[in-house]
Amino acid sequence: MGVLTKRRNKLSIEERSYVWYVKEDDDSDACILHVISDDKRFNVQYALRQPDDRRFITVVGTEFNAIPASGVWRRFRCPKWENDGNITPGGVRALIDWSTNAETRLIELDNWGNPIPLRGRCESCGRDIRGMLGFHATASCYCDHEIAERVGLPCRPPEDGMGRLQMDNQTAVDRSDWSLQHD
Repeated sequence: MGVLTKRRNKLSIEERSYVWYVKEDDDSDACILHVISDDKRFNVQYALRQPDDRRFITVVGTEFNAIPASGVWRRFRCPKWENDGNITPGGVRALIDWSTNAETRLIELDNWGNPIPLRGRCESCGRDIRGMLGFHATASCYCDHEIAERVGLPCRPPEDGMGRLQMDNQTAVDRSDWSLQHD
């Protein structure tokens, strides 16, 4: 079954067709750019108006760069694709070019926006550590090997400017709630 194309933008790059559209997120007030190939193997989402220090692209499909398919959604740090919150066909084309270029250096992120080793595995022993690292972790809880990308990170999420901890791009939690659960 193909991708729904009614009222969506189409783009063709190197004889491959893509559909893209912007839709308000069901769970937040964010606007999400969706880019999907006709065969649905390439499927990414990018939230517009992300802060520069926490910008990421979410890979939903099985085909992205030179990364093997994993069956789970993954986040990677990425450049800014929109201008003042507006996305253009040129921005979508740049996103696709960046996403399909095997030379692109990728930094995979956890749900806090912190880097994790590529492919979510411990660099020393190869153990899968996706979903196993707390925000403050600088070592794997299973093998105690240090995770180089995390050394020197702060010990708690950044605050949102109103005294609440910014847990992800949409949710903020009172500082007292974080202390009760994590300190």
